[in-house]
Amino acid sequence: MSRSPFLLPLHLLLLLLLVGCPDDDDDSVDPGDDDDATADPCAGFDDLTATVGTGTVTLGDTTPETDDYAGSCSNAEVPESVFVFTAPEDGTYLVTTNLDETEYDTLLFAFTDCADSLASELACNDDIILGEVFASELVFDAADGDVVYVAVEGYDNVGQFGITIELVVCGDGIVTTGELCDDGNTEAGDGCDADCIWECDLEDAQEDDDTIATATPLTLPAAIGGFLCTTDISPDFDPVYLDLFEVTITDEGAYLDASVGPGGVLTTDCTEQTLSLLVMNDDTNNEGADNTGDGECARVVEELDPGTYYIAVHEDDSSIPPQDYELTVSTGVSVCGDGTTEGVEECDDGANEPDDGCTPGCLLEEECPVEDGDLSPLVDAESLSGATVEGDASLHEPSCGSDGSPEVAFVFTAFVTGPVVFTTNNPGTDFDTTLYVRSSCADADTEITCDDDIDGENRTSIIGLDAVEGVAYTVIVDGWGGSFGNFELTAYTPVCGDGELDPTEECDDGNDVALDGCEDDCQVTPACDYAADIDLGLLDGPTAASVETVGDDVTAATCSAEGGGDALIRFQVGTAGSVSFDVSLADGVDAQFQLWGPDDVCPTVGDCYDPYPDPTGTFEAELGIGVYYLVVDAWNEEFEGAVDVTITAP
Repeated sequence: MSRSPFLLPLHLLLLLLLVGCPDDDDDSVDPGDDDDATADPCAGFDDLTATVGTGTVTLGDTTPETDDYAGSCSNAEVPESVFVFTAPEDGTYLVTTNLDETEYDTLLFAFTDCADSLASELACNDDIILGEVFASELVFDAADGDVVYVAVEGYDNVGQFGITIELVVCGDGIVTTGELCDDGNTEAGDGCDADCIWECDLEDAQEDDDTIATATPLTLPAAIGGFLCTTDISPDFDPVYLDLFEVTITDEGAYLDASVGPGGVLTTDCTEQTLSLLVMNDDTNNEGADNTGDGECARVVEELDPGTYYIAVHEDDSSIPPQDYELTVSTGVSVCGDGTTEGVEECDDGANEPDDGCTPGCLLEEECPVEDGDLSPLVDAESLSGATVEGDASLHEPSCGSDGSPEVAFVFTAFVTGPVVFTTNNPGTDFDTTLYVRSSCADADTEITCDDDIDGENRTSIIGLDAVEGVAYTVIVDGWGGSFGNFELTAYTPVCGDGELDPTEECDDGNDVALDGCEDDCQVTPACDYAADIDLGLLDGPTAASVETVGDDVTAATCSAEGGGDALIRFQVGTAGSVSFDVSLADGVDAQFQLWGPDDVCPTVGDCYDPYPDPTGTFEAELGIGVYYLVVDAWNEEFEGAVDVTITAP
């Protein structure tokens, strides 16, 4: 799913500025028209005027509704419930479904003209917070007597919801959506103005440096003071407070060391500062993690190739009061073993010897203790019993788990090149484990594979590693969310063709026959290596076909689940142009559709199409001359069955 206020990484937003803003939700839907041309399109909606500002929750259900209106962030062919209210006064209005009564992933949009909801749209919102709050909120201004329509829709489903409409009152001492501050009054000159916007009397010398084009150039080393508030909200990234600085790296192997500390006027120590640092290259791609101080001064250190880079000092939460800062930037080339810790070095003891507390790569060895011995004899042999101990420090954080659990790290040096599987899914494991492998124990960026839960119910773990003979790996047994306990670790060599799907295998059909959907190395055969279920030949106008999505699981549409049967329809386009696909699913069938072609390496053409929840649908694609395949893929085994398709070529 899409969705986010500015919680996306800053570099992604900068990239979207350059190439245009893609939208996961289809916003190309035209507002529906009433089939009865004489009917009033704005009649019959529940009027919520009496509930405005009262906190009254209005209940609704989009299940019986139809798709008649669209917002700029709405999805195609998803039903909506529409309400109307008359603004009782001039002001800012807040509409939300973020209530206990809301039981599904909602989407909201408000408009003023029922004949054209898109053209008259006031606001549209899918999720309040990406990946966290799937309810929706709208904030918009309306004048006394304005008639406003509010539509509650789902992202791709229907369900029950609650909705309220409130007036945003500046000066009531409560910071709500639409306000940056609220000090309990509407007086100016006290830091929060009459519109509940932060007042910023301080400006730094490099003001208006909130875009790439206006970034302040720095000569390194540099120390420069700055100030972030509403005057620094980027015109491209509202509501982000942002200062940008341009730096140039000239030496091969050089590091860039940037840190931000308190400015001394509004912030006097790091605990008062919430600013983040981000380093981007000339293409505005992120070079390293976005570093937030979190009670400490934020710092980013990266080894960079020669070129131009941008340092962003930013605050993503516009409700945070103004802050001042001191930015310090330096560059140099660190030499491991020269006795000076600098750049990306964690230590430098003047030597390049292992097992002396500082590795030959100048990383701290004591941060990654490992158990004695090697796990190699464990493969296809007896299990190893061990335990993680309550109270031991948590030294590592896996990409697929959480921090805070003690862990045990082992060395594994492969006897032969090939796949090996490690698992804690054994009787001797009594806690929620996480398993992962690194090529360098102390470096989290070298993680090769990671697994938290085998499935939604089995909390033990299983990982597959394509090992190289003689190479040493670190295998770490960890816990999730602070858990610890006894574990039983086993390792085995997976056998392709035994019918058991192992982590190193894409498929295992119980044989070693090639070109049957699963190759003799247990990798899925590309769809275009198959004979199609139906070959429609050269298309000329509309051509109908019927298929059964039962049994075969040759490939999967990118918007479908794994495991459902599928069918391939082959066809040839003789005249380039728009080709339409009308699909009809039998009762109880749920299928997704994807185009492959025009050559036999099977590149996807356009987006994956899913008509759910409707049993019929239509999609189009601009196709050139050539041979194509239409993949018809059942969602899973429970929803297989008959599908009718009519393909209309130019």
